[in-house]
Amino acid sequence: MAAADSDLRLANPIAPEIRAALAGLRWRIRAYIVVEGIAAATIWLGAAFWLSLAFDYLPILAGASELPRPVRAALLVVTAAGALGLIYWYVLRRVVVRLADRSMAVLLERRYREFGDSLLTAVEMAELPERTETFNPVMLDATKRLAERKIPEVRLRNLFNFRPLAWRLVAAWRWRRASWLSPARTPRSSRKRLSGCGCYATNPGRGAQRSKWSASNCSDRTASVKTPKCPRC
Repeated sequence: MAAADSDLRLANPIAPEIRAALAGLRWRIRAYIVVEGIAAATIWLGAAFWLSLAFDYLPILAGASELPRPVRAALLVVTAAGALGLIYWYVLRRVVVRLADRSMAVLLERRYREFGDSLLTAVEMAELPERTETFNPVMLDATKRLAERKIPEVRLRNLFNFRPLAWRLVAAWRWRRASWLSPARTPRSSRKRLSGCGCYATNPGRGAQRSKWSASNCSDRTASVKTPKCPRC
């Protein structure tokens, strides 16, 4: 009777609590990958924003004309290509990888040595039942019971190193905040202190004509960078 009960237990699939732990680890790995990729793309977009802003403003501050539209379009293409490349490298190519139950069991076994290969054995018994024919059913049943007893003690968060992810999230948040508070999004008075002329903020296309106007006509005496002023200021 005991042997029959053991045979029936070996024929059953993975215990629900074990399957739930493996599934929880699987979706946490994928969530980590997605968050890491989004953070990397955000950092890139923030850096690209400030670089494009520098390329756009520095020629004006030097008295030259602003960047032509083809150059701006090329910067946008490079920025978009970089963001898409990061999303593919950090997210798409990794999130589609199949995470088998056996692989999840190996990760748990490496972190929690007290399983003693019982979790991996329980998973392999369910996936490859033909291998159990050469083993003692009583010992295999005891191994499976041990895995079921130990699985509630597992804390899945202990398998992850969140420090690199936290650094990326902080950097992404700072880039995003800096981009939001940039001169391109601040009131006109703040942008005047950067460009020296209020008309550049509202009429970027007229930046090339500013060299024709006299600096003595500029009413913004408090500008940190003195530049010629158009008649509309």
